[in-house]
Amino acid sequence: MIVWTKHSAAAIIISVLFEIHPLHVESVSWVSALNDVLYGCFSLLALISYTKYLQKSRTNKYLIITAIWFITTCLSKTLAIILSAIFLLLNRDFTASMSQMNKLSQKIPFLLIRLLFAYVSLWAKNEMSSKISNITNLYGFSDRVFFAFYGIQFYFTKLLLPFGLSAFHAFPLKTRGSLPTQLYSSPVFTLILIAILYFAKLFRKELIFGFLFFFINIALVIQIISFGETVIAERYTYILYIGLFFCSFSFQPNSNLGKRLNNV
Repeated sequence: MIVWTKHSAAAIIISVLFEIHPLHVESVSWVSALNDVLYGCFSLLALISYTKYLQKSRTNKYLIITAIWFITTCLSKTLAIILSAIFLLLNRDFTASMSQMNKLSQKIPFLLIRLLFAYVSLWAKNEMSSKISNITNLYGFSDRVFFAFYGIQFYFTKLLLPFGLSAFHAFPLKTRGSLPTQLYSSPVFTLILIAILYFAKLFRKELIFGFLFFFINIALVIQIISFGETVIAERYTYILYIGLFFCSFSFQPNSNLGKRLNNV
């Protein structure tokens, strides 16, 4: 985290929160979730090396190292294909003076790698579809939209209130063709988050970075495209919570929070 913030104390606190948060228990204690730990480790290494590439006059050595970590991450978990979008987010902060063509040329190798692993992932999903329960076929596209809003609300609120945790969060039962009320009310929560992000120009840019980091990482696990038999899963928070932890140091405009943290 020290490569994304100038304040070492803030980086330490964010790292500690990442280590001790209860929703990360599933990823580190369930042997089948080892791919989450590997994915998290290699993703962070890729992001660190790419940040150094942007900060150190775009030395090719760091770009090659990033590509190696990126491939390793994709081999660990197919969810890593979203990592290239995080690279674009980092570009927003570190390469404002670069031409659009240079930005595009940087992303082409990662785009090709991402497309390759996306194809392999879809192929594997189709091969195993006959072995997966048909429970998700009971829900239409509109239901999945509410699943997405509910997932955003769940992952965000459990950051602050990590109670009622479970290894299995089943799809909700429909009563007379309707989902539970709490799913229909969940879009309100997301609209509030979007409003905060819209007015974030009043705050430090780290707030925008943290929220976008969260939304990008959650994009593939909110059941718009269905996979698995759970509507949400606590192990999905393993990386995306870093963005929300980052936000916790960004709510005060023009504050001296960093200076105060470094004096702790």
